[in-house]
Amino acid sequence: TQRERFQVRVYSSYPTCSLVQGDTDMYCTIYGFGLRGADCPKIRTHIGSPLADWFLHHFDNVFSASVPLEKWMEEHAKSANISRV
Repeated sequence: TQRERFQVRVYSSYPTCSLVQGDTDMYCTIYGFGLRGADCPKIRTHIGSPLADWFLHHFDNVFSASVPLEKWMEEHAKSANISRV
């Protein structure tokens, strides 16, 4: 299902880039402090390039250090005063 293809995960570090992969192209936006995405540089590369490999490794590190949002909410609901909808 569509829901299984979409995940929201959280992690404790400040996000510094976003990655988007479409077919064989990969796009990375590097976020500068206090800047909006449209104000920041974008990098385009192709799957299989050394740069794309580095970005995918970075993504794997972020993903493995993150937890599903639902799990985070269960663990922090009381301290963050969060109620489940």
